[in-house]
Amino acid sequence: MVTTSQLNTFKKVFNSYGKRSLKNYGINVDAEIYLVDAEYIVVKLTGQQKLPPVIKVNDRWDEFRYESLKNVIIGVLNEISDLVEIKPIDIRLITQPTILDVYGSSNLNKDVNDWNRTAFDENREMRVSPLFFYVNDGAYAISKRSAISYPVSTKHEIYGEDGFNLPDIENQDWWDSLDDGDKDEIISYFG
Repeated sequence: MVTTSQLNTFKKVFNSYGKRSLKNYGINVDAEIYLVDAEYIVVKLTGQQKLPPVIKVNDRWDEFRYESLKNVIIGVLNEISDLVEIKPIDIRLITQPTILDVYGSSNLNKDVNDWNRTAFDENREMRVSPLFFYVNDGAYAISKRSAISYPVSTKHEIYGEDGFNLPDIENQDWWDSLDDGDKDEIISYFG
């Protein structure tokens, strides 16, 4: 059970420590924070600028280079609940659907639709989509919007169910096969 006093302390800590911590990741947001049935805290992000799909958290070229925006925000909120000693706490985060569920059908469908709309010219000839960039000698296309990497089929198609968000690519061979040009391209969009 969360008391009103604990909720008020949570809000104060979010508005100081929480916002500072998120700014360290380049996330500048405000939040409406409220209690539901004294059981869980709802954090509704407001005043958000265009938020990045992934956050660079270290310089290694592996699955730990990036973290999802949702996980970074939840991590900071959990730190706050530890600081104000609310245990156990259920925090519900409300924000853009693409942040909450990077693999949600609306997000994946948007990528596939963007690809189908821009990766072919009017004669169905293949071209480089301006909404994606290629890595691993064109074997993968990464969405500039969602940071999801899709294998490109021999027919120059991508399929939503085959995509992986950069923080979720655990195959070290994928990371090791990136050449310097691939890395520069990734850095230019996602840090």
